[in-house]
Amino acid sequence: MERSVVLGLFVGDKRITLYQFALLMIYVCCAGWDERHADYAIADISDRELSNVVGLKKDKVGHNRRILEAKGHIALLKGKNRQYRIRIKHPDLFFIKKTGKVSGNEPTVSEYGDTQQV
Repeated sequence: MERSVVLGLFVGDKRITLYQFALLMIYVCCAGWDERHADYAIADISDRELSNVVGLKKDKVGHNRRILEAKGHIALLKGKNRQYRIRIKHPDLFFIKKTGKVSGNEPTVSEYGDTQQV
C-alpha cells in the first residue's frame, strides 16, 4: 500500500481512528480485486461478521462504517437482506503497481539463511 494513503488517513478532514482504519483494511482485504469482475473493489461482509473479527459490538461496527462513508473512504451499495456491500473508493490508491526492478536493490535474505528460531 502506498505510504501517502496510510498517512492521509490520519491527517486532515479525512482523518480516521484506529478502529476505522482496521475496519477499512478489512474491507480492502475482503474486496474483490480482479478488474474484470463486476465486484471489483467491493467487499461483501456484514457488520455481524466484522464484529466477530474486530471484537466490537455490531452497532459500533455500523457506526464506524458510516463514518468511513461520510469521510469518503467507502460507498455503501444495497445488498441482500438489508445488508450493505462496501465499495472501496479510489481502489487504485491501495496497491502500488509494479513498474520493474529497482536498480541496486538485490535480495540479501539468502546470504543470512533462515532467521526463524525453533
